[in-house]
Amino acid sequence: MKIILKVIISLCLITTASSQFPRNQKIDAAEYFINTDPGEGHGIPISANYGYWEVPIEVPDIDLQVGSTIYVRAKSTNGKWSAPRGTTRKDVFANHGATIQYGEYYINIDPDKGNGTAIDFSSGTADITNLNLRRGDKIFTRVKDSFNRWSQSRAVTFTYLDMHKAEYRIKRSGAFTNPESMILNPGSDSSNIFSAYKNEIPLQFYDSIYVRFQRKDGFYSHPWSGPITDTKDEINRIPKEFAVSQNYPNPFNPSTIIEFALPHSEDVCIKVFDILGREVTVLVNEFKNAGYYSTSFDAKNFASGIYFYRIQAGSFVNTKKMMVVR
Repeated sequence: MKIILKVIISLCLITTASSQFPRNQKIDAAEYFINTDPGEGHGIPISANYGYWEVPIEVPDIDLQVGSTIYVRAKSTNGKWSAPRGTTRKDVFANHGATIQYGEYYINIDPDKGNGTAIDFSSGTADITNLNLRRGDKIFTRVKDSFNRWSQSRAVTFTYLDMHKAEYRIKRSGAFTNPESMILNPGSDSSNIFSAYKNEIPLQFYDSIYVRFQRKDGFYSHPWSGPITDTKDEINRIPKEFAVSQNYPNPFNPSTIIEFALPHSEDVCIKVFDILGREVTVLVNEFKNAGYYSTSFDAKNFASGIYFYRIQAGSFVNTKKMMVVR
C-alpha cells in the first residue's frame, strides 16, 4: 500500500492510501500511532470511507509535538497491513509572536536567500503552479518571518511512475468483451500526462467503451473508467461546422492525437510540416462522411522541435502548431 502524507498548518494529517495488491484488493482499514509502534491492528483507528483501492484519510486535531513522528498504515481486504509511513514535525522557527512575511521557491539550484521566486501568502495559503519541470527536479521552498529569520529549505521531488499498458473493453447487451490493447503514449520526463488510442474499434449501436491503464509496478488505474462513449448518441451527433482541435498531449513524446469535425462529407487531407515548411508526413488523405474523427501522429522517428499540421476539407483549411519533446 502507498501512503502519501501531508501535514498542514493546523496539524491536521491528511493522507491517501492505495492498495498495493493489484488482484482486486481494496483498503479495508487504517490506523495511526505516534513515535512508538504498538503493533499491527493496535494503533488508533482512522474513520474513512473504506472499500475502494484508493481512500482519502483525515486525522484531525493531533497535538503533535516538535520532534515527534506520526505514522499511518492501512490494511487490504486480504488482511495484510502496509509498512507504516511517517512524517515528523520540525521546528521551522520559534514564533514568539512572529508572522510569515515572505516565501520563495527555487528549482534544483539555490540562488541564495531572497533571490528565489516569490510565493504569495496574502490569502493565508499558497499554490505553486505552471512550473516547467522534468522528472527528478527538486522544488525547494522556504519562508521568512517578521523578525527576518529564514526557515530551512524544504524539497519536493517531481516524479511519477511510467505506464505499462492501456486496454479497453466494450459493454454490449449487458456483457463485456475481453480486454483489448490500445496504443499507449508513454509521456515524457517533462509531462506526466498519458494518453492511449485505438483506431477502428468495431462498435455497434448502444455499445459503450471502458478503459484502464496499468503502471509498470502492476497498479491499475481506477478499474474500467467510463463509459467513454455511447454510440447511440455519437452516431446521431453531427457537427454544425468544420473544426480541428489542438493536438493532445502537447508537447508530446512520441505520439499525439488530433481530432477534427466534418459537418458534411468531404475529401480530407491532413499533412505535417517541419518549421522550415517542408512536408514530413501525411496523416489522412481520404473521403470521409460527416462526423467526428481523430487521428494520431507518431513522431518517434522525428527530431525534437516545432511542427505544424494542416487540415484541408473542401474549402476549410486550418493550421496548428505542435511540439515534440525528447
